[in-house]
Amino acid sequence: MAFLTDFVKVTGFLTNDVEYKETKNSYLANFSLRVRTGTKETPSVRWMRVTAWGDLARNMEKSGLFKKGAMVTVLGALREETDESTNNVGNPIIFTRKSGEAGSSFEVRADEVHYTIAPWADTGRGPAVAKEEVAEEMPF
Repeated sequence: MAFLTDFVKVTGFLTNDVEYKETKNSYLANFSLRVRTGTKETPSVRWMRVTAWGDLARNMEKSGLFKKGAMVTVLGALREETDESTNNVGNPIIFTRKSGEAGSSFEVRADEVHYTIAPWADTGRGPAVAKEEVAEEMPF
């Protein structure tokens, strides 16, 4: 587990199905979350890129639950952007959206990933998928 100062817990919606890969020494799962932030009056969205390794990634794949639109909770550590040439150390990754606006993305190394059943999910048949459509296109 990461140091307490690095610890994050975030709940959001998968923007795509999780991508699983076998590496030379391990197995990994990569995915992005769309996280609502702000207030009801001034809502905003934060994007998080998440990487899970080893048994955690394998168990995610075996479950078959981690599909686009599913609500998940991630516990882990922030991964820092490190670009010493610009003194950008420990900050979010800055990018330019297709619209030309500046945006930022955080990266998280997952220690735990939990499938979260949203209060409004249909639990009557099979696994529930949160009923929030991730219509907004990924900005990066």
